[in-house]
Amino acid sequence: MNNKYILLAILVLSNTCIASKKYEYTLRLWEQPSGTSTLLYEDENNVVESIDKGESGKQKVTYKLNEKGFPSSYQSITTDADDKETKFVKENAVGFFFPQDYVPSSIALLANALINNNNNVLLSSGTKTRTKTTLKQLDKLSIKNAAGQKQNITLYTITGLDYLPLSVWLDDKHHLFAYIRGADEVIRKGHENNLVRLTEKQNQAGTKWLEKIAKELTRDHKKLLIHNARVFDVHTLETSPKTSVLIEGNKITQVGNDGSFTIPKGVEKIDAGGKFLMPGLWDNHVYYFEQHYGLLNIAAGVTSIREMGNAQANTLAQSKSNLNEQIGPRMVLAMRYQGDKKSRYGNSIPIIANEGDIKKMLETHVPQGYQMLRNVGNFNPDLMPAIKTHANKHGVHIVGEPPGGMTPGEYIEAGAQEILHLFNITRNLLPPRAGVEQKERFSQHQQISHHDPKLLAYISAAKKYDVALEPTLLHNEQYFKSIKGQTATGFEPYINHLPLLARGKLLSSRTSASNGVQAFDVLLKLVKFIHDSGIRLIPAAYLSNGYGLHYELELFVKAGIPNAKVLQMATYGSAKNMHMEDILGAIKAGQLADLILIDGDPTINISDLRKTHTVIRDGKVFDSTKVYSAIGIGSINR
Repeated sequence: MNNKYILLAILVLSNTCIASKKYEYTLRLWEQPSGTSTLLYEDENNVVESIDKGESGKQKVTYKLNEKGFPSSYQSITTDADDKETKFVKENAVGFFFPQDYVPSSIALLANALINNNNNVLLSSGTKTRTKTTLKQLDKLSIKNAAGQKQNITLYTITGLDYLPLSVWLDDKHHLFAYIRGADEVIRKGHENNLVRLTEKQNQAGTKWLEKIAKELTRDHKKLLIHNARVFDVHTLETSPKTSVLIEGNKITQVGNDGSFTIPKGVEKIDAGGKFLMPGLWDNHVYYFEQHYGLLNIAAGVTSIREMGNAQANTLAQSKSNLNEQIGPRMVLAMRYQGDKKSRYGNSIPIIANEGDIKKMLETHVPQGYQMLRNVGNFNPDLMPAIKTHANKHGVHIVGEPPGGMTPGEYIEAGAQEILHLFNITRNLLPPRAGVEQKERFSQHQQISHHDPKLLAYISAAKKYDVALEPTLLHNEQYFKSIKGQTATGFEPYINHLPLLARGKLLSSRTSASNGVQAFDVLLKLVKFIHDSGIRLIPAAYLSNGYGLHYELELFVKAGIPNAKVLQMATYGSAKNMHMEDILGAIKAGQLADLILIDGDPTINISDLRKTHTVIRDGKVFDSTKVYSAIGIGSINR
């Protein structure tokens, strides 16, 4: 037989010997089943992942890999809830093509490529930017599934891809075993019993990394003098030049003109060089689901947050770590509850069905440090009297959304102390939404009148009881003004400075109706009207940690609220809303030392908040640029 035919036969035989391998996975969101995935390794060069999220849609991803394990061809076919199909194809990518809308198999294939190529892998994602990534093996485990079958798995982390090192679990063949990130969980079917253990291992690795970064970036001074600063007064809304602030331990002890008071021995000094010094910012609606959020907030000058979701068991521990071992803001914690276990949150959030449930929740959480009681979705409005009685007894702030059947005014009269989201006001002013197309709904928004009796009734109740509104304008703008595939509104100044995966998260997934711009302008005018009517506004970026708050404050200014007033809302006003104005929110003796030094003047240009230079939280000093750099972010503040 001809030698070339022998060689060909050997090649064919060897290829047929490479057996295909198929794995099935369980997908979970908020600790509840959210779908399934099937991963088929047809051979060493062809991989297919099929994801089924039921009513949320389906996705099929096909990879053809070259000899390095890099995708030479990538195809994604997504089918949405309306059976509309979207197809994306990438051929002949430079380096390792990593899609912005990646799926779990993307992470596993990248990890495998890094293993086989000794970490010599550059990523591309359809942009000119090419990212260097590094893989590190962290841990090995031997686990058993529910049937008692043994499985060896390895935990790897990939740096350079996102804010924090990204974790993935692979089996002995370097095939995907589990991928856990925030509220999203993917694990091989039959091993759901191991999710808690794997999550704990990942969190331990993340904690070690964060503590290492904290040691490198934290400057802790027993005595610190900031001089030659322009200090913003949250009461007069004026700025005083050539001012000194003395910090001893974690408190401000003296404030005055440069040279007006005696400087103690052993003090370290920061010459502000005429920079703008103001109290640290508050973000009043944060979900602390990922460990890098602390770094994001501190880098942006956000020194206090209200954490609105207690579904994660480590929230309380995280709030303590931020003031000690890690870099992060102060956290005011909310107890979340719901009235219907059939909601998308399932059993991850406690059900409040009667007065006994309310008492139990408060008696359990208040001693642990929780200060707010916040509903998620609907609940029985008849429970409001009991909620008010028991929350007031414990000194807990009642915040949330009016339940079905209650107007905002009625919700306030029943005991609410703050309303979340502007849409909880506007939906009471609009016709029922069912069956209404988005464009028509936006047109309905354009018809909102400041003379509407329902609006005036809400304003009257809010003024009577001094109830604040947290409008979350950034969240609203993204709903009204998005264009699919383009950078979400508000993030244009930041996106090119972010890690690859972070950039992908800031791309809009849908296009708003064409009249959304006009409808959103109506909302801005409505917010200004509510403010001018004497209602306190509380700024919150909502799902956009750190630099997202800067844009939220820009929208307040765009609505017509003066810059200095907006800064007051984000500092003193937020502290006062939580009855913490005696210790936070101003630059004066006796206050905790939470300050930010800005290379600009946000009373003139609110966008100068992006130029945050130095952040002081609880007396500890951080260089904003270095904190951003630690999580892969470029020069946002320059």
